Amino acid sequence: MPADRCDLDHTLAWEHGGHTALTNLAPLCRGHHTVKHHGGWQVRQLSEGTSSGSLEWISPYGRRYVVAPERTLPVFTH
Repeated sequence: MPADRCDLDHTLAWEHGGHTALTNLAPLCRGHHTVKHHGGWQVRQLSEGTSSGSLEWISPYGRRYVVAPERTLPVFTH
């Protein structure tokens, strides 16, 4: 789903101290957004090495799934 048709989600909820910053936001389709908040799933952002920008989804049973972005963020230089 293109990011412009997704919900922008705070990985760590704003009411739990999560900041509105690139490192704490991810575009989720409505279905995944609902599952995250009401289905017992957890999400964390990966920032190390080749996994940078990926989301790790953790099921209610502890199984882990890593989803990499289709494209990386552009890097702007002076």
